Amino acid sequence: MRLACKGEPITERAEGKRYCVLHYPSKEKAVEFKSALRRKLEAKDFDFRGVWFPEAVSFSNLNSARLRLR
Repeated sequence: MRLACKGEPITERAEGKRYCVLHYPSKEKAVEFKSALRRKLEAKDFDFRGVWFPEAVSFSNLNSARLRLR
């Protein structure tokens, strides 16, 4: 388990490896990924080592009430 996904369940498997939603390399995880990303940001957890982003994300407005997820 990686430190960046602390608290996330390991739910996906690919090529014999187990992944949490943050590290699973798939664009189909977008909805679940957004929820996990919001949980991390609300917890002020900015460790994104090894995270596989399914779409572009802007962190430019982290002080705003909402994170723009394109």
